[in-house]
Amino acid sequence: MLRPSSPRSILSLALLLLVLSPAAAAERGGLRLIFMPAPYQATESAEWRVPIKVINDLDDGLFGDSLWCETEDLDPGITGAGRRTRGSSNAISTVMKSLGEHDSTVVTFAGIANCEHARLTFHLFAHTASGEVHEGSGRCETAPSLIARSFHSSFLVDKGRQIETVLVPDRLPQGTSPGLLLVHPEGSHARRMLPLAWTLSNAGYSVMLVSLPGYGQSTGPADFGGPASVRAVERAFDALRRAPQVDSNRVAIWAFSRGATAAALLATQRRDLTAIVLQSGIYDPASAYRATRSDSIRRALDTQAKSDGGWSRRSALRAADRWRAPVLFIHGDRDSEAVADQAMDLAGRLRAKGNDVKTELMPGAGHALPLTDTYPLVTNFLKPILKPRR
Repeated sequence: MLRPSSPRSILSLALLLLVLSPAAAAERGGLRLIFMPAPYQATESAEWRVPIKVINDLDDGLFGDSLWCETEDLDPGITGAGRRTRGSSNAISTVMKSLGEHDSTVVTFAGIANCEHARLTFHLFAHTASGEVHEGSGRCETAPSLIARSFHSSFLVDKGRQIETVLVPDRLPQGTSPGLLLVHPEGSHARRMLPLAWTLSNAGYSVMLVSLPGYGQSTGPADFGGPASVRAVERAFDALRRAPQVDSNRVAIWAFSRGATAAALLATQRRDLTAIVLQSGIYDPASAYRATRSDSIRRALDTQAKSDGGWSRRSALRAADRWRAPVLFIHGDRDSEAVADQAMDLAGRLRAKGNDVKTELMPGAGHALPLTDTYPLVTNFLKPILKPRR
């Protein structure tokens, strides 16, 4: 949100698309952006708040046009996505309507901290009354939040491969607590899910995060729901059940996208899984391949999912008769990457054989679903099953 308040205004880019490119502008100097030399630490809510001092050295006043921010991910973990994202906002024209000659002001950038260590490069565009365009640029670095610094990665070893995990215990334990394993989507890894894990730990869960093979600091190639991915989820699940603060009879999984593909396959193998939430996953690669409109999904299924038995061994739909755990499916009805039909097919098959199945088909939603919408659905589903104390 933008709350203009002179001289300190809040400029939020958190909800902007990061796929645009800046318009060409003449860089004529006279506009400077100043940052503190020390890295900016993310807040507990995983937000960067970066004060930017804007100095106008010109003999003319300036009118704000747009602010660009390029984020370079400096973390060691692999996400499967690019290291750089870029976003812009013309809200600077509201919070910095004008800046007098040889004057200065401060605006504060507020954005989602989607990595722990980052280099942020800003470009501010403004114009004079005569239409002359000026650009000021500068950069700063960020540091992990106190939460991120409090919970370190640990590593399991399986068949010579390293599996990254992070344990976030129940913040206010009263005896043992239920365990919840979070499995990340494409473009992410275990440590990027720490803010969600922290929220859940405050709700009475002990949470473990895992990086799939080829993501984060887990080694080995990515295999899209193949044996290595399922094994990594299983090893993390067992480690969570063994944690001394966890009740091993109350352990569930919440998995996203390709993480949901691997977790669904594990659900067909483990009778000690208390419950599972599957969000935006692919549960039958063959039908998903035919229906998807995503080139990246097609490439992943072509390159990663045709080995080790291929698509049939990655189909939870074909193994539905072995499923035991209560399940919540969450899916956007306009998901063009992992189409909803194959998720609803699996839900229908499980329901027909008497399983405890709930579905939440979100109207108008695509593949990436807002956590503000899904979090209450998940906790309302899990609470009567896992019985956290809060």
